[in-house]
Amino acid sequence: MITKQKIYQDGDKICLRNTVDVSSAVDAARRVNEIDNGGWAGDKNERIQLMGFIPPEFWGFDPWLICAKRAELEGNQAKYQYYIQKFFSVWKQFAVNHKKRTWRGAVLLG
Repeated sequence: MITKQKIYQDGDKICLRNTVDVSSAVDAARRVNEIDNGGWAGDKNERIQLMGFIPPEFWGFDPWLICAKRAELEGNQAKYQYYIQKFFSVWKQFAVNHKKRTWRGAVLLG
C-alpha cells in the first residue's frame, strides 16, 4: 500500500515519489519459504508452485512488470514469463525459494 507521496520539481522535471509498504508481501513469501512443501498448491492432478508475491502497487512503476503487462496484453506468454522471472530475480524478497522454476512444463533456469 502507498503510505506517502511527495511531488517535487527537479530542474525542468516534475517528480512524484511514492513510499510503499510491502511488508505483507514479504511476510507472505517468508511464510511460504518456512513451509516444508516449498510453495506447492493444488491436488495431484493440478499442482502449481508459487513463484512469489507481487505487491499490487508495483505493477504501476516497476519496469519488468510494466513490460510483462504489455506482453500479456499482446498475447506473448513467453515474454510475459520472462519478465515475471526477471522481476523475481531483482526483487528476491518477494520470491519463493525452490530449486528450479517451472512454467507449464518448461524449466526456466534461475
